[in-house]
This record gives sequence, C-alpha cells and structure tokens, in this order.
Amino acid sequence: MSQADSNTAAIPHAVEDIQGDDRWISQHNRFVLDGKDKMPNVLFVGDPMVQLMQQHEIWRELFSPFHALNFGTEEDTRHVL
Repeated sequence: MSQADSNTAAIPHAVEDIQGDDRWISQHNRFVLDGKDKMPNVLFVGDPMVQLMQQHEIWRELFSPFHALNFGTEEDTRHVL
C-alpha cells in the first residue's frame, strides 16, 4: 500500500453542493482557468482571511507586482487540497 492510499487527506474530492447551485465547482473551475491563463509567480490559497487580502492596498503594493493570484474562499476550507 502506498502512502497516498493510507492518507485520506491526500485523496481529493468535491465539496457537497449543499446550496444546489454549483457554487464551489464554478469557483474551482475559475481558479483553474486563472492559474493557467495568468501564470502567477505567487499563489495564495486559503480561507476567508486570505480571500479578503485582495481588497486592501497592501495587496496592490506588495503582491500584485509578483503576478499573485488569490484563491482564498469563503466556502468550506477542508477541501483546500
């Protein structure tokens, strides 16, 4: 048995669509396209605090010059993998 087989955190799966509006998979697809199209040098992935960073001047000053993308989400962060 490989290490990935014994580690359930290493097995990706989609979030349950509780709202029934495909919100999570839609956001995921947008993140994938942005990652391919914009070819970032820095990528932020995380919770709502990460998501909110992009709304502040510090983002434009410090991170935008590095072609940073913000993949923070207000959704369930158990599935960040």
